[in-house]
Amino acid sequence: MILTDRNARAVLTARLQPGETLLHHAYGVKQPSRPGIVALYVFCLLVPAALILRRVTKHFLVGLTDRRLIVLPFLDLAQPEAPLEYLRGAVPMTAKQGWFWTHLNVVDAQRPFSAKFHRVALPHNREQVRAIAEAFTGQPLGV
Repeated sequence: MILTDRNARAVLTARLQPGETLLHHAYGVKQPSRPGIVALYVFCLLVPAALILRRVTKHFLVGLTDRRLIVLPFLDLAQPEAPLEYLRGAVPMTAKQGWFWTHLNVVDAQRPFSAKFHRVALPHNREQVRAIAEAFTGQPLGV
């Protein structure tokens, strides 16, 4: 299944509880660190490294509802993995926004989560992840 705004909403809406409303959604990734990526490219001589990087990159759909934050990891959008769920106000979140990426980190000892969200991954991805961060942290997110 191709990642589109409509497909992302449909996949997250299927995970909602009765009476729950999806307010915002965004697509993010978690990749190895930059030194790890450089080492991977040097070690594998570019072409195989790109294929390996694709496999080690984790993809996420994040949805904010009126009750909770849903984090849905996936390799294939048609077969997502088990979601992580965080009740609103139950766990702290930190967020930081740069020119291209917005970073979200859920600070939870049992189920930590961190990912970065590119501004053009989905239509309005930057605005959506910014709204999620502001709703969860209660603070405006500056550039």
